[in-house]
Amino acid sequence: MEFKKEIDNIDIENYRAIEKLSFSTKKINIIVGRNNTGKTSLMDAIYLGLLNINSFENIRKKDFNFPLNNLIYKNRKQAKILLGINHENRKMTFETIIDFKKHIPKDREFRSFLYREREEILEDELNKIKEKMKSLDIPVNKRMLFEEDYDLRKAEIINDIEISFDESYSNTLFFTLLMNKNPISKYVYNKEYKNRSFYFGLNPFQNIVIYELLHERVKFLFNMIDQRKVNPKDNFKRILNSKDIFIFLEVLKDKFPNIYDIRNIDDNVNIVLLDNDNEKILIPLELMGDGFKSLLYSYTLFYIFSEGILLFEEPEISLHPGYMEILAELILSNINNYQFFFTTHSLDFIEAIIKIAKKEDKLKFIQIIRLTNKNAVVDREILNENEILDELEEIKIDLRGY
Repeated sequence: MEFKKEIDNIDIENYRAIEKLSFSTKKINIIVGRNNTGKTSLMDAIYLGLLNINSFENIRKKDFNFPLNNLIYKNRKQAKILLGINHENRKMTFETIIDFKKHIPKDREFRSFLYREREEILEDELNKIKEKMKSLDIPVNKRMLFEEDYDLRKAEIINDIEISFDESYSNTLFFTLLMNKNPISKYVYNKEYKNRSFYFGLNPFQNIVIYELLHERVKFLFNMIDQRKVNPKDNFKRILNSKDIFIFLEVLKDKFPNIYDIRNIDDNVNIVLLDNDNEKILIPLELMGDGFKSLLYSYTLFYIFSEGILLFEEPEISLHPGYMEILAELILSNINNYQFFFTTHSLDFIEAIIKIAKKEDKLKFIQIIRLTNKNAVVDREILNENEILDELEEIKIDLRGY
């Protein structure tokens, strides 16, 4: 069954290096361009847009290690990331709006959030004072003085909290998510209070749609890490404990005839290989080559998750050119269940994808988004089918610089 939940179009405004960028998507989207043309900004925007739909869960774990206003293009007031999503032929838009505020804003929901937080802190501090009053044996004639001191201390605590908020919530990012132009949720990111969030305007119908669409039925996968550092150990353990292990093994044996088995021994994943004499050799997965591990890791994704949207940054890293075609075959054999976004500097990877796609009559599912940066303005050119073949030499210059 074909995957019916995917991104149809992307519109980005004032996000990182991108002032304005829009394009429609296909099953396989390959993003190329010279250095500093906005490839990472584009991929990051797609990633952020998808994560925000999921109640900002991953952003809460994120620690931005750069000035927060750098998330917005050239210190503009606001950034926008709009994803048009096709959910079983139902068109939906999810728009993330990012605001950077140097001072506490007048936003009603946020002010209400701060008021509740202030009351919690105040109640806690005043309870401490009350407990102290109970523990002291204060004469009746001096109790009024103590109560006056209590009221004064209460005013001081409120003032201290307000000053603390002014300091802590300056330089703050505000994320707002809209579904079909209706506000759904908000999230406040601040380095002092990065785990605090609040939500508003979520009606029951929208809640059901979002839960069903994104928490249960669609898994947005993200592989935006250096492939040289990939450790697929946990993924293999999951497969080893599933009914898919036998199918997975048959697929691997077809591509790597010397693989005999995969075993979990003492909580370590081991590959059983056959040598030239058909003798079995046990090798820990961690000792296998980086390229081999990277390719096997890609295979595991398709067995752990049945469908989804996958993002890869430079999947060619550590891969031998001979593995490129294997990876290309893997990708093209799964276009019914997945949508792919890649950034790459590898002509070998692009040529492998095109070669297999031509052979299987699947070029129509592929587009190349070529990014350029002229006078600090990121722009794009979309190449489809025959245009890709005609522009390969120009793409080669973008990838290799000559």
